[in-house]
Amino acid sequence: MDRSKVRALRRRFQACQEPQERIERRIVFKREYSMYKKQIINEKTSSFRNFLEKLVSKNNLGLVKDVLKIGNIELRIEKIKLAIGNYIESFKECRNFIIKSHFPYIQKDNVEINFEECEEYPAFTLDEVEMCIDKMKKGKAPGEDGFTLGIIKEIYLADPVWFVEILNNCLNLGYFPGLWKESRIVLIPKANKDLSSFESYRPICLLAIWGKILDKLMTQRLVVFLETNNLLDRRQYGFREGKGTLIALKEVSKFVTSAKNDGLVSCIISLDIKNAFNSINWTDIMQLLIRYKVPLKLLKLFDSFLSERTVILEEGTRWEYNVGVPQGSSCGPILWLLVANEALRSFNENENVLVQAFADDFVILLKATASYKFSDMSKDIMLQFEQWANTYNLKFSESKSKYIMFKVRKNITHFPGIYLYEKRISYTNELKYLGIVFDP
Repeated sequence: MDRSKVRALRRRFQACQEPQERIERRIVFKREYSMYKKQIINEKTSSFRNFLEKLVSKNNLGLVKDVLKIGNIELRIEKIKLAIGNYIESFKECRNFIIKSHFPYIQKDNVEINFEECEEYPAFTLDEVEMCIDKMKKGKAPGEDGFTLGIIKEIYLADPVWFVEILNNCLNLGYFPGLWKESRIVLIPKANKDLSSFESYRPICLLAIWGKILDKLMTQRLVVFLETNNLLDRRQYGFREGKGTLIALKEVSKFVTSAKNDGLVSCIISLDIKNAFNSINWTDIMQLLIRYKVPLKLLKLFDSFLSERTVILEEGTRWEYNVGVPQGSSCGPILWLLVANEALRSFNENENVLVQAFADDFVILLKATASYKFSDMSKDIMLQFEQWANTYNLKFSESKSKYIMFKVRKNITHFPGIYLYEKRISYTNELKYLGIVFDP
């Protein structure tokens, strides 16, 4: 309606020949056109905010899969609070500060690897590459090279053999091209958070599509290697074939039911990790890949993938970082499994204790004849988790880590002291785990 009105006013102004009347009509048209543009901006901003609220409310382990296609709208960042209490109020400085905080650079010695005698390793095949391309979702935003999935697919179809050869050259040389490691950042505000804190923004990396294909190929090879050699703990769920949400929940249900059948009180301790995917140093990841004896050619490619990665700041300069894995990268979840696996491997299986992980969600299940025994049972377990977290530059959230107990016959009257970083964690009557709410 408004657009039709503005267009009509423009036609009348342009068609008018009388000078004075033409000036008057031009003023009316410009005024209405200005109001119309402001209305468009307000509507787009409102629509964008609604879109973000729906986006961040999804339970997808912090990995936003949707594509942002909202033109040049930028959610306004008013100010960011620094640790010393001062505020940054310039939009450009705020945005750069948030990006640098999420993508830090930490000085740490690199891992020395001898790549001189790489063993024979199978090349990527046409079928592997085609499967990767077919699985990628259409409409995803391109990286800095500007190549969309449609363009990349046309390049592949024009000469599949040459396309695969390019990727195999990367594998043989152990080289992940620099342009494919650059990413422009979209900041998505988290729902119901203080937007003056940098932690309230989730950074999404817009990566090169061609690099995503090589990333997927590397990830698939690593998954096959880990699963074929049974290197991942059976108590590790999430990002694994046949070990999804339902299987993990059944194990929890089975443990609690078994405790009830044996006349025992049971307990679930839920541990929340702060910024799990964004906190691990690449040196630690490389050391794990070496420890798990990943084939040298693949190891060399991962070494290149995890080096000299950059994000683009507001003024177009590149900021190099060496912590975490880019959101949107296929290998991020699998590399996290190696870190989580180190925690699980430190706990022996016990009929009265079960430590389980689903991606970055850890739960500790205990059962005993009385609830007071959970204090002693949990002490060593919690200390081991603290040591593991410290090793990999991770931090548990004391406020979000909670526990719940399940009675047998009598109501529970004693609430044990379960401690994290020497602080007692809270008991709750409702514990949400993998989308399911547990209560006593």
